[in-house]
Amino acid sequence: TFEEKFGYDLIKWLPLLTGRVIESPEHTGAILQELRQHQSDLMVENYFGAFTRLAKQYGLESYIEPYGWGPFDELASGGKADRLMGEFWVKSFPGTNKVYHGRTSAAISSGHIYGKNIISAESFTSTNTNWYGHPYYYKHHGDRMWARGINETMFHRFAHQPNNHIKPGMTMDSIGSHFDRTQTWWSNGGTEWFKYLARGSYLLQQGVPDADFLVHLGDVAPVRGGSNVKIPAGFGYDFTNTDVLLNRVSVKDGYLVLPEGTRYKALYLTKTDYLHVKTLKRIQALVEAGATVIGNKPKEVIGFSEWPEKAEFKKITDTLWNDGIPALRSYKKGRLSSFDLAKTIEQLGYQPALKINN
Repeated sequence: TFEEKFGYDLIKWLPLLTGRVIESPEHTGAILQELRQHQSDLMVENYFGAFTRLAKQYGLESYIEPYGWGPFDELASGGKADRLMGEFWVKSFPGTNKVYHGRTSAAISSGHIYGKNIISAESFTSTNTNWYGHPYYYKHHGDRMWARGINETMFHRFAHQPNNHIKPGMTMDSIGSHFDRTQTWWSNGGTEWFKYLARGSYLLQQGVPDADFLVHLGDVAPVRGGSNVKIPAGFGYDFTNTDVLLNRVSVKDGYLVLPEGTRYKALYLTKTDYLHVKTLKRIQALVEAGATVIGNKPKEVIGFSEWPEKAEFKKITDTLWNDGIPALRSYKKGRLSSFDLAKTIEQLGYQPALKINN
C-alpha cells in the first residue's frame, strides 16, 4: 500500500488532486511525486508484469511496446516483457534529405538494460507511400533502425489477398506499407531483400550490446524511455532508470557492467535537480567501486517521505561534488565529472568507436 511504502496516510492529502496547494508548494510537489511513483510501480507490476506472467501460463511469450504517455516507468515496463517492440515510419526516398521517424528508444534501451535479446519494431509504417514503396526505398530506413538497436522486423503491414489474379491487390485502408504477395516486386527484388533482413536480424541478435554511456533519466515519475539529451556523434548509449542502477549494475575494471556482459564507460546523469536518497547512495557506491560518473550536483531529495534524510543527502553531494564548480575529481577508485558531456569526453580522452567521413 501507499502508506506501507512511504510511511504516511495519503487520505488527508487527497485535495491535492483537485489542484490545491496544501501546506506549501514544496509539500505539494513532494507528495504528488510519491503518488505518481506509486501509480507507476503498480502499473509496471500489475499490468505489464501481470500480462507476461499470464502469457507464460499458456506457454506464450509477451511482446510489449513500452511507451505511450501513460503513468508508468517506460523502461521498467519494458523490463517485464519477453520481447520488446518499438515502431518506425518511412517518410523519405533514397537520395533525399533523410527523415527517420519512430519511437524506438524505450524499447531499445529497456531491452539492453534488462537483458532482453529480441528488440522488434513495427516496421516501415506509412500513410503516404501507397504503391510507390519498394525494397530500395525501404532499405535505408531499416538499416538506420538496425544501427539504433532494432534486431527484428515486424512488417506493417501484410494484408489478406483473397484473389490471386488481382495485382497489386487490396490495401489496409491508408495505414501501412504494402508488403503483399501480390506486389509487383514480391518475387524478384523482394526475395533478396527478405533474405537480407533475415540474415541481418540473426547476426544482430548474437552477443550483447557494448556502448559508451549509460544515461540516467532521473527520478521524476513517471520516467519516460527517451530524452532530448544530445550525445556527440559516434558514441553509443542507453537510457536507464534507478531500478537498473540499484539491482543490475556493477563495476568491473572501471566499466559499468550488466549481468549479461553489456558494459558502459560512464554513467551520465541528465536530471539532478531532484533525486531519491537511494539513487544518490548508489551513485556514491558505484564511484567508490571505480565507476566514472558525469553530471551536475544534485539539489534536493525528491519525495516527502525522504525529507528526514535531507542532511545526509547534502553530506553525500558535498562529498562527491564539493562546491559544485565544474571539475573532474577522483573519489576512492572512481571519477566524477561536473563538466558537460562534451568537455568530459575531451578531458578523459574518449574516442568514438567508429568515424565515417571524419
